[in-house]
Amino acid sequence: MAKVKLTKNELKKQKDSLKMYKRYLPTLILKKQQLQAEIRTTEIRLEELMDEKKRIDESFKSWIGVFGEKGVFTPDILKITE
Repeated sequence: MAKVKLTKNELKKQKDSLKMYKRYLPTLILKKQQLQAEIRTTEIRLEELMDEKKRIDESFKSWIGVFGEKGVFTPDILKITE
């Protein structure tokens, strides 16, 4: 812990610091709680999106074999317009 001087000026400085700390601490605690809630919400959303990605990947597995064949889809048969 920092050494505190035993003077009137230092006492006033420490009292002012304590007053400011007591004033802003509840606001900072509330902000911390809001940020933690937002982090939890974001983590839940990320999990949902990862689950959806896995589901979509699973649904494509049956089609991967079809598109993986060589010589079936030649450039003159299949063209992508958009």
